[in-house]
Amino acid sequence: MTHHHDLGFPLLIGVCGHRNLDPACAAELANAVTTQLRRLTNALKSTEIRVLSGMAAGTDLIVARAAVAAGVQVEAVLPMPLARYRADFDADSLDELEALLAHPKVRCVELTPPEGVDDQRGRDKGYQSLGGSLIRRSSLLLAVWDGKNTRLAGGTSDTLLRYLECHDDDVSEFVEPVFIPAAADPEVGDTVVYWVPVQRAGAAAQRDIPKACFLTGAGQNRLAVHAELPRSIADEWRALDHFNHAYHMLSAKGYGQSQSSLITSLPADLKLPDAALLHDIDARYSIADSLAMHFQRGSDGLFRLFGALTLLMGGTFLVYELLIDSRWLLVAYLAVLAISMTLFRVLGRGNWFSSHLACRTLAESLRVKFYLALAGADHLVDTRELIKMSGISAFEGF
Repeated sequence: MTHHHDLGFPLLIGVCGHRNLDPACAAELANAVTTQLRRLTNALKSTEIRVLSGMAAGTDLIVARAAVAAGVQVEAVLPMPLARYRADFDADSLDELEALLAHPKVRCVELTPPEGVDDQRGRDKGYQSLGGSLIRRSSLLLAVWDGKNTRLAGGTSDTLLRYLECHDDDVSEFVEPVFIPAAADPEVGDTVVYWVPVQRAGAAAQRDIPKACFLTGAGQNRLAVHAELPRSIADEWRALDHFNHAYHMLSAKGYGQSQSSLITSLPADLKLPDAALLHDIDARYSIADSLAMHFQRGSDGLFRLFGALTLLMGGTFLVYELLIDSRWLLVAYLAVLAISMTLFRVLGRGNWFSSHLACRTLAESLRVKFYLALAGADHLVDTRELIKMSGISAFEGF
């Protein structure tokens, strides 16, 4: 199995959508997906774009096919073992599924099957587990949706609303989502949905279907509509790309990946519950650890440089004050002060210290996630929330 150890941290795009699309929407959907993927790959040149798809008939297969055609890696996250999943497809869709799974750009991961997966209730739990996986892992959720709330657990509307934190388990009444225009300078969270509005097969024809847009959460069942990607999210993705670029530059200079590995610290005979996931977390941990050590070396060098300049300034002033009352010593003192201030401004732009702290926080958060995944409990902790709790985002340059 291929692991993407040398590509840095990917931007993960989760896919949720209807199976029973109006056939007239298929071509438009493929075009919208291709356009958005090309925009991302052009904007984030140092970052791998990866699509996460449950590979169900309809939306999932259309998006996966468009992603593969655009040269984008697809991670097929199956809600149950393939042998059992086949029962949910007709002959044509099953042929397309198996052809895509055989494609070199597609990597298949099977979620741990819930108990009783052979009955309908168990299969529904499998789809709910898939929705939860997309919610936890996606940096962007691509939703192919008719804009209506079906209240179906694990369905498109349920996954979308939970991803944007606009949905509550305690809300039992049927409530349709409310769409509101986004503010001119909106404050958004960490999650965003790229919405491709569609019509379902057999539904009453809609006159005014909205254009593809971005959605963010604005309260219970309230969605803010953005014509473009919110600036704060775009800035986060650029920071991710800068992070990956820094790692690629570090590798090009021969430093490569850190020798620190969580996998190798485990007993050789230990059976891993999800080897692919653990290897991927371990690879990201090694990358974050490599960058943390790199930025720490730079930060330590800056502290030593400024310590030496401080010593030189102090010594110059003492000589001027106690031994030699010379104008040239005063000029030298002022020159060292000016050089120190200039170096501080120029070298401080690299944010070495805050970058070191950020990468170390990320590495240690991944260490926690690794051992939680090893124990089968990683779904109980949101890594993003864990990083927020550290307070690292308060540092400039994070």
